[in-house]
Amino acid sequence: MIDETEATELSEACFASGRALFPRIVWNGLDFRRACLERWAGQRPSEVASRLAVGRGGAEEYLVLACLTRRPGALETLESEYISGLEGRIHRICPQQDVVDDVLQMVREKVLLPPAPGLALYENRGFLTAWLTIIAVRTALDFNRRGKLRSGQLAELDEKLMTLAADPEREYLGHEVRTALRKALREAVRRLPEKQRFALKMQLVAGWSIDQIGRALSTHRATAARWLVSSRERLEREVRKELVEQLGLSEPEVMRLMGQMRSQLDVRFSQIFRSTEHSRELREMTEHGVA
Repeated sequence: MIDETEATELSEACFASGRALFPRIVWNGLDFRRACLERWAGQRPSEVASRLAVGRGGAEEYLVLACLTRRPGALETLESEYISGLEGRIHRICPQQDVVDDVLQMVREKVLLPPAPGLALYENRGFLTAWLTIIAVRTALDFNRRGKLRSGQLAELDEKLMTLAADPEREYLGHEVRTALRKALREAVRRLPEKQRFALKMQLVAGWSIDQIGRALSTHRATAARWLVSSRERLEREVRKELVEQLGLSEPEVMRLMGQMRSQLDVRFSQIFRSTEHSRELREMTEHGVA
């Protein structure tokens, strides 16, 4: 098994190559050596030396440990040197840019977030780019599979809402009302804060649970549930306001109109956003981890 002397020699080599290749990372040799001793505990020196000698193995060991210990500049380096380069590969599977962004965020979460960051399990053999590419591709395919959508069919959340809310009303609503509703929903969705919009999209399009949304946004599940409820209330309030202004109707008339629409929809508007009472009954999906 590796001892402190052997670890010191290997860590010094990694430190030198890592500093040269990733100068933005702020770290000192002593702290790095301690991190190496912990990471390499129980491994044979020859095995450690062998895998670190491949490609950029030594430097990438430095980067991996820096990311796991949150050294200044480490996450920014991982992003600029590796994560951003995955975008083109993901785009071949998920053509919509917003989906590409979501998948990239999921990759970041898989490799970095506790309690089991993927980088902690990564056996560095100098091919970090290839390893991250495999995770990105599997995540993109899984994203489409979970949403029961083929590549290229994932629409913007506002378009999804319009499909759910407007199409069944063609027999009941005139063109003017449908147009006003479409515009009101689209604008209301676009005004949502980014995290609330992401949470709604993941629940509606991908079928994520409150727990999964909370983990993805690094927040407690109760906070994620509150975001969903407040987003639903905000959307309904803003849609009513827009319809009043666009159609010249009174507030009670608009409320009656929305009530009539709900009676015809297979999925009620309030059910689309799912209250906290209903959220406990949501089907638990397979937790996303490193594939």
